[in-house]
Amino acid sequence: MRNTCGTLLLVLASMLVTTTARADAIDGNWCHTSHGNLEIRGENIITPGGTQMTGAYTRHTFRYVSPAGERAANQTINMAIVDDETLHLIVEGTDSGIEVWQRCRVNVS
Repeated sequence: MRNTCGTLLLVLASMLVTTTARADAIDGNWCHTSHGNLEIRGENIITPGGTQMTGAYTRHTFRYVSPAGERAANQTINMAIVDDETLHLIVEGTDSGIEVWQRCRVNVS
């Protein structure tokens, strides 16, 4: 019984470390094949339409209201980092589902 409890605690601890250390930070450049790209730097964002604005930032999430003239205008956009290379984006109040965004790749010549 003692070994079983110890093993269970080890497994639970490793799962906790794995889930909390999934990604470093949401900051950076993110790309989507259909929706363009965006850039997050702390509370600052450059939206896919090129608008520079601020939003609600945490290390792993970002939320803002899409500006007029852009896709999903006046809708709240919620983003959460999944891992170092993947971001999930949801437009509140729509049935569009989860959009999967990837970190933009820099082309080196």
